Amino acid sequence: MVISISTTNFTALMVQRHLSLTQLRMAQSMERLASGLRINRASDDAAGLVISERMRAQIRGAQQGITNAQFGVSMIQTADGALGEVNSLLLRMRDLAVEAGSNTLSTEARDAIGDELVALRDEIDNIAGRTTFNGFSLLTGAYNISTTSTIAPISDGGDDDTVTVDLNVRVADANTTYNVTVVGNDVTLTNAANGESQTITMTDLTGDGSTQTLSFDLLGVDVNLTLNQGATGDGTVSAADIAAGLDGSSVVTTGDTATSTLRVGDQPGDDISVSFDGQILARTLGSGPTENLADLIRDNQAVATVGEADTLLDSIDAAIGQVSAERARLGGSENQLGYAINSQSSRVFNLTAAESRIRDVDFAAETTRLSSLQIQQQALIALLVQANTMSKSVLSLIG
Repeated sequence: MVISISTTNFTALMVQRHLSLTQLRMAQSMERLASGLRINRASDDAAGLVISERMRAQIRGAQQGITNAQFGVSMIQTADGALGEVNSLLLRMRDLAVEAGSNTLSTEARDAIGDELVALRDEIDNIAGRTTFNGFSLLTGAYNISTTSTIAPISDGGDDDTVTVDLNVRVADANTTYNVTVVGNDVTLTNAANGESQTITMTDLTGDGSTQTLSFDLLGVDVNLTLNQGATGDGTVSAADIAAGLDGSSVVTTGDTATSTLRVGDQPGDDISVSFDGQILARTLGSGPTENLADLIRDNQAVATVGEADTLLDSIDAAIGQVSAERARLGGSENQLGYAINSQSSRVFNLTAAESRIRDVDFAAETTRLSSLQIQQQALIALLVQANTMSKSVLSLIG
């Protein structure tokens, strides 16, 4: 009988190699179960990683697009809420115009109706000026309306009293120049683009800190004047001096386009534009250029006669139609954004499901695989013990 004896236990080495591979696979399986991901590093599935990362980018982009669209919905709802209040004002104005259509009212009653109409007219412009979203004006026809103009303090002709000038253009036309001309105490502001003008008669300013506002409401420009009494001044600046100081000056407004572009997807061009170029102002609402609400309600004599009340009623009906049309247009844009949100939400769901199939671990399959590897590991350990025992049996031949 020939017994071959080797100093290298090849059987044990073979079992040990398989045991090492099994332990590596067990470690990988445990890592997947611990992380919940089938792909934890590029070597796990290089092609799958590329596809998964591209899908993740699309998912995040679509989610941001949903947020952008929701931002737009909030902007539209802000404008719509303000338009609803303007509509309520118009309905009240219509009630007053209908009331003034009766010839049984006294002069005092018509004056009282006129006073309320003036207040309601002013509130329409106030609402338009206050309705902003993230700094953008929504009802004046342009974003970020401001003026680049400054008018130097006006000096009194006889002492060191001065009048400072502050401009308010929040409901003016954007990117427009308004020129000031003076005849005596009459100050006229003219829109250089279309020639529209309005004249206001100045009065004296008396008393330190006293103020006067030249409200060119037909043009949307307020010129606020404040008297500053000097050390040797008498605290009075005449209307003639103030008017002369304003003569030849100009008011220049600026403003961005009133269109909001919202990126509702993750690719260039996935945009929805919402226009806020409708001017919801007293001077733009009504039957026409000379029969708008600002023209017809200049003072409390707006409904001094039945005929004037009838003309105002027609203009208010036209204004209600304008406001309703603007609300309907914005409502359509809101619905469009809503559909975009629903579409992108569905896309996010489906992309997430697809990405999960590629990247996430199948817990049932991976648990089964780990159990199999554990059984294999136990068998290999037992075999390794046997391989080592086979080598030791040779020692029994000695002595």
